[in-house]
Amino acid sequence: MPERLGIRQGSVDLPLDPPPDPATLYREITEIDAFLRGLDDDPTLAWAMGINVEPEWPVERKRSHFTLLRDWAVDMKAALAAGRRFPAAWTTPLAVWVIDELGLVFYGGEPFTKIALELAARSPLGETLLLPMANGSDGYVATDAERRRGGYEPYTNCRTNRLAPGLRPLPHLCDRRGRRAHRRRAPRHPFGDRRRSPGHGRRDGERDSPQPHGPRAGVAVIDIRLRWDCRPDAAGEG
Repeated sequence: MPERLGIRQGSVDLPLDPPPDPATLYREITEIDAFLRGLDDDPTLAWAMGINVEPEWPVERKRSHFTLLRDWAVDMKAALAAGRRFPAAWTTPLAVWVIDELGLVFYGGEPFTKIALELAARSPLGETLLLPMANGSDGYVATDAERRRGGYEPYTNCRTNRLAPGLRPLPHLCDRRGRRAHRRRAPRHPFGDRRRSPGHGRRDGERDSPQPHGPRAGVAVIDIRLRWDCRPDAAGEG
């Protein structure tokens, strides 16, 4: 039996990109149309809108992939013309279990590995695991560095939702100046303020260090905008 068990449920608000302006949407539609026409002459074409498909994919598979992105741009253009307003942030449920020195964070999206590593490095526990695709499917959550590079996971994946109600309509916001778009606060611990004491969680023979101990030691602080501040709805302790 564990000596301590804590459960906290809450949510995290992730800022979203503003909708593209009509001129940007027009350029995207035009670029995809040119790509689709070009497949007739060169079936190996692979790049459009800064993302790529495998050159050896069948032409029809390429058409299907990029037509979906084009349809999203058309839908977004029509939605903006109709006056539809889009949220500035997207709220995602989050659950945290603490079992002795093990922390389990259940998140419905697919965070990039570096986000899980930084969360573990900032945790006051001996080991913290970020478990994706739990209690939902909110799509990819990328670091700011990856978001600035663009591509399918951080930028266009949400377009497969086709602006459907209840699904995230836009990519997560990236501060393109390289600074965090939102201030990040430390998570509330299920047992209150349990700051790491000297030597807490270290292996035998290791010296005290200001760096977090465990398998995440030495992981560089990365440029992300995910705020790990759970707003507790319920908490239990045993």
